[in-house]
Amino acid sequence: MKTIKRLYPSQVEAWRFEPEKLHIDAAEPMQSAYTRAARFLRMLLATSHDGNVLVVGHGVTNSLILCAAAGTPVSEAGNYAQSNGSIAVIRANSRTVVSIGEWENEPAR
Repeated sequence: MKTIKRLYPSQVEAWRFEPEKLHIDAAEPMQSAYTRAARFLRMLLATSHDGNVLVVGHGVTNSLILCAAAGTPVSEAGNYAQSNGSIAVIRANSRTVVSIGEWENEPAR
């Protein structure tokens, strides 16, 4: 991360404080990625599932999915930052998100 901060200081600042304004050449804009993540979450919620569903992705995408699950704008994505190897839990009932949290060693349901 030190190298990234040194080479791209303005992009790091934008990601931390104004992710909706982050622009990286040849990369998908954050608002577009957020829209795609929210669409994925809606599709997942609309699909009937018996039991748990595991979604594996990269940190930024996972942060955007959590942000969408919370119903917050892309500008709040930094509040849902995911470190490597982290596990987040989105609980839903009747196709509606009811809670967002970190995984705790719970018995399987």
